[in-house]
Amino acid sequence: MRLRASRKAARVFHERVARVTALAVACLVGGFMAATYWYRAHPVQPRDSEVVAVRSSVNPIKRTLDLTNYATTRGSGDEPAKPPLVLPAAVLEVTMILPPFSEGGNYRIMIAHDREGKTALVCANGAATAKGHSATLDVSLDLRGIKPGDYLLLTELDGQYDFYSYPLKVE
Repeated sequence: MRLRASRKAARVFHERVARVTALAVACLVGGFMAATYWYRAHPVQPRDSEVVAVRSSVNPIKRTLDLTNYATTRGSGDEPAKPPLVLPAAVLEVTMILPPFSEGGNYRIMIAHDREGKTALVCANGAATAKGHSATLDVSLDLRGIKPGDYLLLTELDGQYDFYSYPLKVE
C-alpha cells in the first residue's frame, strides 16, 4: 500500500511541476509579446533638454511638403512611381499638406529605410488640423545626422498603428 501511495504522490508532484512550468512559460511569452507591442507603440523620444538645445542654437529652415499627389490607392494600380520628396540635412520646420481626406489628430513622423519604421533615424510628433477635405501637419525635424541618400518618410495617425510611406531624398 505504501508503494502505491508513494507512486501516486510522485505523480501528483510531477503534475504540479508541469503545471507551474507551463504557467511560467505562458507568462514569459505573454510578457515578451506585451513588451514588443509597447516598444512598437511607444518609441523612445529625445529628452526635452536636447530638443530645447537644438531649437535655441540653430535657426530652423522652413519647408513645405505637399503630399496631395501621393494619395494611397488600393490594389495594384498602373500609376507611375512618384518622384521623391526632397529635404536638406538640416534642422527643419516642416509643414506637410497631407493627402486628401486625411484625418486631423496627432501624428508620428519617421524617416527610415523600411516601411515598418524599424530602422527609424528620426522620429517626431505633430498635430494635424483638418479643414474640409485637406489636413496640414506642422513638425520639427533634425536631419543633420542623416547622410544624403534615399529614405522613406513615414506618417502614422495616433491609434492606427499603420504607416503611410512616401519616397524621400535627403540632400
